[in-house]
Amino acid sequence: MANVKIPDASRARANASLSLKDCEMECLRSCNCSGYASLDVNNEGQGCLAWYGMLNDMQQYTEEGQDFYLRVDAGELAAYTKNTSKSSTATNWIVRVIIYVAIALLLLFVSIYLHSRKKRAVRKGKKS
Repeated sequence: MANVKIPDASRARANASLSLKDCEMECLRSCNCSGYASLDVNNEGQGCLAWYGMLNDMQQYTEEGQDFYLRVDAGELAAYTKNTSKSSTATNWIVRVIIYVAIALLLLFVSIYLHSRKKRAVRKGKKS
């Protein structure tokens, strides 16, 4: 998550010697790790701040903020991805149906118009 106010640090552990990649590996090794962030954002992400348990007092900012790496269960992430793709597939299907119906109606109206024009021309020819 980009541009966030990191959670309350009362349940976090700091380790200044770890890189961000090492911090990720350390968090993935622990079942209790909820997420992690760089301890020193000004020094190219040196240091590790890892949270264990509930994440309290987080906020998403539109601009300024820190990157926070939230640990998510693989099953939940897969279910979310699957639901998102189903929803976009359903939306695509609905859009296609609407477009096909609109094209069919347009063709119907054009053919009715041309047919009525042809009838008028035949009637006009018989009167003359």
